[in-house]
Amino acid sequence: MLKRKSMALLLAAALLPTGAYTATEALAAPKQTVVQTQPIQVQYNGKGLAFPDQKPLIRNSRTLVPIRPIAESLGFKVTWNNTTRTVSISKGVTNVQLVIDKATAKKNNESLTLDAPATIVNQRTMVPVRFIAEALNYAVNWDNTTRTVKIADRQVYGRIDNVVVYQDEADKQLKAFTFIFFGSKGSTVADLYKSKVADDTLFGRYLIAKYSDKVKVSTKVMDEMMALVNERTLDRHNGDAAALKREMQTMGITEQDVRDFAYLDLFTTEYVRSQITDAEISAYHAAHKEDFITSSVRHILVDTEEQAKAAIARLNKGEKFADLAKELSTDPGSKDNGGLYENAVVSQWVPEFKNAVLTQTIGQVGQPVKSQFGYHIILVENRVEHQVSNERVREAIMRELVEAKTKEVREEIFKKKTK
Repeated sequence: MLKRKSMALLLAAALLPTGAYTATEALAAPKQTVVQTQPIQVQYNGKGLAFPDQKPLIRNSRTLVPIRPIAESLGFKVTWNNTTRTVSISKGVTNVQLVIDKATAKKNNESLTLDAPATIVNQRTMVPVRFIAEALNYAVNWDNTTRTVKIADRQVYGRIDNVVVYQDEADKQLKAFTFIFFGSKGSTVADLYKSKVADDTLFGRYLIAKYSDKVKVSTKVMDEMMALVNERTLDRHNGDAAALKREMQTMGITEQDVRDFAYLDLFTTEYVRSQITDAEISAYHAAHKEDFITSSVRHILVDTEEQAKAAIARLNKGEKFADLAKELSTDPGSKDNGGLYENAVVSQWVPEFKNAVLTQTIGQVGQPVKSQFGYHIILVENRVEHQVSNERVREAIMRELVEAKTKEVREEIFKKKTK
């Protein structure tokens, strides 16, 4: 009832990130090794692709597709070296080589790690479908309802310098965001965040590309975030892990997608934190001192000044403050607790009440104080000024500064954004 605003002091870290949200694990059908009766379809830009002999299949929870018919449909040339058991795929400046039974490939002499090795089935080279996205640079999605692999030309969402984010990557981030915060029924609400999530993805990718040699996300921080995400998403299903797994399958979300989403945000936060100095923290503390003062206060709220003076007279005769608060106070937030607000941040209160708490002699009942709620009889039991040396105070300030500086850094970097 007395609160004017909520303050961040001494709060635990919030789950919702400050800014950024990618996904790289292979597209997976439901977790099983047995191929379902309904065949797997493959489309390119909405048109079905034909497989004259070996069909796509699911093995060890990974969707595998014959690479030759797909690559040739995309305009690539495919050659086979029987001696080295190597498939070469090339088009323009892109040259990709992969060796059967090895979980690595080469793209223009740079190494790629496959989530599953290429293999031969019925004399056809089969690759995990995500390979098409990572090596050949196409958008790839899995429709679990129709059991369809959807391949499409990639559209650029935006670029900053040499860092490019494609629309399908931004869409994947939005899907992870939707899963975490809204679940499978939240796509309409999540669309409101589509532009922000896409920009956050580009922002985070740029920071990672430029500063990954200097900024690290610790395993501890990553694990803590994933634990929070798991707790949040499980709560949506009343702790039913099987129901959560089904929701992930329905949405086409993997655990790695969620980790990638979290990592992008955590890296952004860690980078911005690294830019905040001790001097900035001290300056913020000095400019917001009232946000770092807590007090335990008892008060009795009544409607008129006459009622307030009568209550003070009873206190002067020896009646206990807590008993009178329970009898007389009209403040539902404290009367049942003997009028007590314990270890509360003083800046949250309306000005008249706050000023009284900051100036009254500790342990003495003050004169009636009028506010928009009525008349207060106030007893200040303690008043503590928390210094910047307090770890919780420092972290609270850091969170406030991270939010402000993230906007500042982002605006500066986005001056270089192009389509």
